[in-house]
Amino acid sequence: MSACLRLVTSPTVDRAETVKTMASDLLRFDSFRTESDAIRSLFGHYPMFAIAALVDDARQVAMQETVAMEMSR
Repeated sequence: MSACLRLVTSPTVDRAETVKTMASDLLRFDSFRTESDAIRSLFGHYPMFAIAALVDDARQVAMQETVAMEMSR
């Protein structure tokens, strides 16, 4: 599988960078705990196809960041 994801509405986007940015936004909005909250908070900031394709990965990265922050205390 390619490292890039071609979105229907935009040029080639780096998948890893998009997931990282989405995860950061989910942490900022505190909306990574449920899929529906995550989708609602990302809607309007990212293309709908990107949200549908990457929301689970972004939630996982956000959860890992949260666990890492808690463990480092």
